Amino acid sequence: MTGNPFRPTFGASPLKWAGRNAVLDDFRAGLNGGVGNPNRAMLISGHRGMGKTVLLTELEDIAAQQGWVIIRVSGRSDAIKELVESIIPSKIQELTSPSTRRIKEIRIAGVGGIGTEETSVPPVPTLESKLRELSGHLHESGILITMDEVQDADPSDLERIAVAFQHLVRDEFTVAIVMAGLTAGVDQLLHLPGTTFLRRARRFRLGPVNSTATLAAFTDTSALTHIHFDADAAVTASNASHGYPFLIQLIGYLAWKSAATANHAVITTSTVKDIIPEAVSMMGEQVHDPAVRALTPRQMDYLYALARVADNAGEALSRAVAEELESSTTSTSEVRARLLEQGLIDAPRHGTVALGLPYLREYLSSGGEQTLVD
Repeated sequence: MTGNPFRPTFGASPLKWAGRNAVLDDFRAGLNGGVGNPNRAMLISGHRGMGKTVLLTELEDIAAQQGWVIIRVSGRSDAIKELVESIIPSKIQELTSPSTRRIKEIRIAGVGGIGTEETSVPPVPTLESKLRELSGHLHESGILITMDEVQDADPSDLERIAVAFQHLVRDEFTVAIVMAGLTAGVDQLLHLPGTTFLRRARRFRLGPVNSTATLAAFTDTSALTHIHFDADAAVTASNASHGYPFLIQLIGYLAWKSAATANHAVITTSTVKDIIPEAVSMMGEQVHDPAVRALTPRQMDYLYALARVADNAGEALSRAVAEELESSTTSTSEVRARLLEQGLIDAPRHGTVALGLPYLREYLSSGGEQTLVD
């Protein structure tokens, strides 16, 4: 290929995968393993930019390549209504001809005419009945249901989806389900009534991609083109990305673009170092800024305090953050809990908090300023 092979766009699948092979392999095994295979029900969690949506898309592609029908819904929507009234009917329409009608009346000039009526009044559809109807039109394939942003879903919708899924499995229908969402939000969701099904699903928490896979992402992706990373540059880029999937694509994109602009066939360490400030700035614009936009003043104050007292690894004692705010850990516990739900901070150990996103400290230190254009 001749264009930039890196794709720092949310939801766009990378040309070369970095890690996540355990999920992909288990999912393939689930599709091939028959009804009841535990890998046909998965719950994927991770922080922003960890590649949840991209992974979900890849799993959909794997299933589609095997002839499965993909039913995609967002946790931020009226899930049941969309599934029953729009998404599933559209899939059925793709697979079938218009509904069968019978002749009711014939009228020809001077004789009569032809009229039609529905053969029966259809019952009120449910999620389960629509899935059964869709399944009836499939041959040697199945239905994959996917839900992104599951942490925002109505628990009652999840319960109804779970019940329908379990009934179909019990009746030997070929179905699978994969849901994805923010780590803390998913953890909280699992404790709510009606989400027992999610607790039984295979769970995968997406962390940073390991160094070997990150390094390979830079070298293998650039190798698809006439511009490639040299060994030292790939290590520098890998370290700067912190194994964060979005940053891998962003740093790769900017470094490749810089080399191409300069008509260089090799991306050097100098090239990578030169584009890091732009990568950090774009990370702030595309990840940090949307993540903090809806935070309350107290939540922002907590983040600023953590950024000030955290060590080089971005960690600090919860007590130290509270003291920086001239407060107590009890008084700040609710704010801390909300930030954990948002994936903006982590709790790596008891009594410890950490900034949850790479370069979040730099973003906070800059005051969240965006790039000015002349």
